[in-house]
Amino acid sequence: MRLWDVPTGRELRQLKGHTLLVNSVSFSPDGQTLASGSWDGVVRLWRVGF
Repeated sequence: MRLWDVPTGRELRQLKGHTLLVNSVSFSPDGQTLASGSWDGVVRLWRVGF
């Protein structure tokens, strides 16, 4: 997955770990954690706080 700064179009970070396509993502209310689900059957939590 890639995180982008939409206003500038700049890539902020690449998140690697899933082995198949990611089909769902959700940020925590405080924006510090991202959950991703994939066809590999794994849900990952990422610390993405800026």
